Amino acid sequence: MIGITIREDAYNAILASLAAGARLFQPQRTISGYRIWLPRKACNLLFDNRRRGEDISDTIIRIAEAWCELGGSNGGAQVREHQ
Repeated sequence: MIGITIREDAYNAILASLAAGARLFQPQRTISGYRIWLPRKACNLLFDNRRRGEDISDTIIRIAEAWCELGGSNGGAQVREHQ
């Protein structure tokens, strides 16, 4: 497991895209958002899909929005966009 720190909007985007009843492993609130723990493979996928100019939180939001638009886990729940 690898710990990464993400903004609160990215954390909320993950929650919106999770299947009902699914949870993140030991999220910790920080000054800048949340520290979450992900399997190495999931971290590698996030970094591989990061676009120029994006931070990891932007990547998470973009992927979660696409997932929800496709009817992903949480029934198409809206994901708040980073302001």
